Amino acid sequence: MNNLCVVREAAYVRTSKDVGKWQEVVLQNRRAEQLVFPLKQEIATVAPLEQVTSAWKARTPLEQEIFGLLHKTQQPITDPILTPEEAASLQAMSLEEARQRRAELQKARALQSYYEAKARREKRIKSKK
Repeated sequence: MNNLCVVREAAYVRTSKDVGKWQEVVLQNRRAEQLVFPLKQEIATVAPLEQVTSAWKARTPLEQEIFGLLHKTQQPITDPILTPEEAASLQAMSLEEARQRRAELQKARALQSYYEAKARREKRIKSKK
């Protein structure tokens, strides 16, 4: 019984030291107003479709046949590559700016649909004319 107490006490001391290493980090996280995980975020970038499709390989016979026909005709699969100005603006735009821009566009679309619905309702009312 005494032997188990000694082993338990040694394990407790070792665990206390291990936990003590993280005490400052825990306190710092508790004091922080906002935590962002993962702490080291990579900036999300948009790769052009041509870049993605150039690395793609056809695996099935049907894919190989279609891929061969597309390359034989030399027809552009998609719109041309972004202009240098567009590419620079995409690279310069951070993830937060992109989210903000998207929110603005959503708001504009919602307002437009509200106005269209209102116009349709008013169009049906004869006394408004």
